[in-house]
Amino acid sequence: YVHMLLDRRVDGMIFIACEMTHLSGKHDHYARLLDEGARLVFVNGALDGIDVPCVSVDERHAGFLATKHLVALGHRRIGFVAGPADYLPTRQKAAGRIDALTQAGLSPDGLVVHGEFTLEGGRDSARALLSAADRPTAVICSSDVIAIGVLQAAREAGLRVPADLSVVGFDGIEAATWVEPELTTIEQPIEQIAAT
Repeated sequence: YVHMLLDRRVDGMIFIACEMTHLSGKHDHYARLLDEGARLVFVNGALDGIDVPCVSVDERHAGFLATKHLVALGHRRIGFVAGPADYLPTRQKAAGRIDALTQAGLSPDGLVVHGEFTLEGGRDSARALLSAADRPTAVICSSDVIAIGVLQAAREAGLRVPADLSVVGFDGIEAATWVEPELTTIEQPIEQIAAT
């Protein structure tokens, strides 16, 4: 499809995919497109070593904001139900979490579990985190889908949200309003990203 677009001499292409944030993935196909004269823009996924404009949110600041919100609520053991470790947004959110915990004088302990960007990934990661002897009282999540999985695992474990466990997601998807209680989330400004 990309070569069909090149053959039709489009002015440029916008790639909206998370695969370019996979740090151990292969991305040389983008370099080849640039060599062929393609003009590209990435949405939510800059690539190191490839000079392509990218429009995205500040993932590190998102992790910082989510954690700071939970610290302000009085939480001291704030976990991270994270996406796969080899994805850049996961690493950036983790760094933001550490920044907020450090700023609050809290130890950036090892309350981090990695899983897939799926409901099941959220459930499995939450089960592991919530089974710890000194379980967190709050968690931030790499995405709203993961966070909904965390809500399901919390309910399964007999925990009430937010009385026993506070949860913050990331994205602002419509499904975040379908769960009980509604999910607290860091919302991506989709219209602004699209316009930019």
